[in-house]
Amino acid sequence: MNQIRSILNEIAVINNSHKLPSDSINSLLDEINTSKVCTPVIGKFSAGKSALLNTLLGYSRALLKENITPETAVPTEIIYQEQDSVVIVHTNDQMTVTDISSFRAGEFNNAAHVESIRLQLRNEHLLARIPEVMVVDMPGFESGIEVHNLAIDRYLPQSLAYILTFPADDMVLKSSSVQILRELNLHHTPVCIVITKSDKVGLEELELGLSHLKDSIRKYIEQPDQITYCVTSSNKGDVEELEGFLLHIQNQSAQLLGGKFRTLALQEANTTGNYLKMLIQSKSLSVSELEEQEEQLNRRMLSLNSQLTDDNHLFEKEIPLIVRDIQNDVRSSLTAEENTLCTLILNKQDIAEKVNHIVRESLTRSIQERLLPKVRRYLKKLTDRIHIDFGADSGFSFEHLSIDTDSITKKIMNGVIAGISLIIFGPLFTVIGALAKHFIGKHFESKKRTVLKEEIRHKLQTEVYPAVITQVGSHVEAEITDQIHQLNASISGQVEQQRSLLEKALSELKAKRDEEQELQDELLSQAAKHLYRIEEINHEL
Repeated sequence: MNQIRSILNEIAVINNSHKLPSDSINSLLDEINTSKVCTPVIGKFSAGKSALLNTLLGYSRALLKENITPETAVPTEIIYQEQDSVVIVHTNDQMTVTDISSFRAGEFNNAAHVESIRLQLRNEHLLARIPEVMVVDMPGFESGIEVHNLAIDRYLPQSLAYILTFPADDMVLKSSSVQILRELNLHHTPVCIVITKSDKVGLEELELGLSHLKDSIRKYIEQPDQITYCVTSSNKGDVEELEGFLLHIQNQSAQLLGGKFRTLALQEANTTGNYLKMLIQSKSLSVSELEEQEEQLNRRMLSLNSQLTDDNHLFEKEIPLIVRDIQNDVRSSLTAEENTLCTLILNKQDIAEKVNHIVRESLTRSIQERLLPKVRRYLKKLTDRIHIDFGADSGFSFEHLSIDTDSITKKIMNGVIAGISLIIFGPLFTVIGALAKHFIGKHFESKKRTVLKEEIRHKLQTEVYPAVITQVGSHVEAEITDQIHQLNASISGQVEQQRSLLEKALSELKAKRDEEQELQDELLSQAAKHLYRIEEINHEL
């Protein structure tokens, strides 16, 4: 990361000497300086997550509250900072800054009013050794609390490493854990499986349970080497293995964070390099030849914009067909679980959480199979189009154009999946809740179970499924369309920035034709020197 910072600062100096804007470089530097490897600690309620983190932090008095109720659990970010402070982010977007003593004494963790907490600690025991890592104590899943599902959805997409906790007396891979593993498998990120409270079971039971858990996890994680296993106890802590995992993440932080920033730094270097190349390559052209080259650039830009617009329209026509196939997959998944849903309702249990899991798992598979291959083909088409229209003879170079296919497909996947809880626990919650109420009470008790089951099936098929399919379809279509629009705007912006800078180079050369040859030679000499350095930077990155 230090190398990328240094190079960006150097490019900014070169830009300044040629009166080029450096706003995007400054924004990128600000983002780099505040970036952390987000590492959420995930598990069901009472898995011992907060106790585990208290042990890791090494304070004589616990900092994170343990044994809390679901209603009082909010995501708590923990990072190193030179001075202790606590930032409370409220659900109304207001923030409260307080100190550690007030945080320990206060009641700031009400999930209904607090969105998140950030503990900024001068902690030499652990955090000083992992300054680039942000550990997040997450609310437990399977809590039945809507905001907890939304919190997990919010943090998972931005996370680059994960810690999953299982209590030793319940090492069972449930549907909620399976869904998280499926999503993690998409991104091949480091995962640490922590077994807590190992002292609560005997050694033989511990080893047998852990063996079964590993077998279950292997079904969902394609690269087992990305998983680290740790065992901890309630009494002694035994967190050395987990500390080792976090130190490993710290050592990998430049690599984990650097991929994104390296691509963006290359884009900045490429933009400046194109401007310098145009200055040098056009030094011997006459004013009329410079004007012709300027017109040629504008013609190519208009042609490219027209072609990109046509490509976008063609892809947009495919979206409804993709969405229809995804909706059919979701309906098939719901139908396959119909017996389970009927049994839950007959037992007077809420089905919203189960529906949420079914839909998320179905969408994950369906998007991978039906959407992402088409998105990849679309992105390749865009890249090829740009490289053909602006080849070597144009003075443009798009070798480092920022079309990160993996990042874009991940963003689409996460955007679609993350909004599902909002739908299930939002607009659809009324429909699902009404179904449950319909079969409670005297009406429920007066009929045979088989008759009730058929009535429930009918309600599911005629009311719940259509509502779910409609809402999911609208959400998926809106998310795909929005992501593609953002992508196209980003690409067009990058191309336009290149064109604008090249036009600036041509305009400056035309202006220099009326000045003394000595000043022109000085400009070109400086441009050649800076271009040589830009080419070195491309090799360094």
